[in-house]
Amino acid sequence: MVSAALTEAKYDPAVERNFVGINMRNGDWPDADKMVRSSLDEIAPDRPVFLLFNGYHSMVINTAGMEAFGLSLEQYPDGILLEKEAFDICDDLSNVGEDVLDQWILDEAKYAA
Repeated sequence: MVSAALTEAKYDPAVERNFVGINMRNGDWPDADKMVRSSLDEIAPDRPVFLLFNGYHSMVINTAGMEAFGLSLEQYPDGILLEKEAFDICDDLSNVGEDVLDQWILDEAKYAA
């Protein structure tokens, strides 16, 4: 699902470099054991990817995402962050430019209509 989404025009890295998936549920993924840094590196080696689990208490990120936030591969070898580390990154990820935010609002308003 993530591989397919990365190719969609609405997730163009020219608009937003970070790819963020939200409300992930391990139980909904047939290959939940592959939701680790190395798997995300295979599909997006150069683009920061952040998959936030439902409730935002944990996330898995790829190497590019770890580098963007100065995180150590030794400290998080599987790319899984829990609690405070996940919350801190969520706060930073929610800061986007006004033009990006405006476009998201327009897109969602059109979808809702």
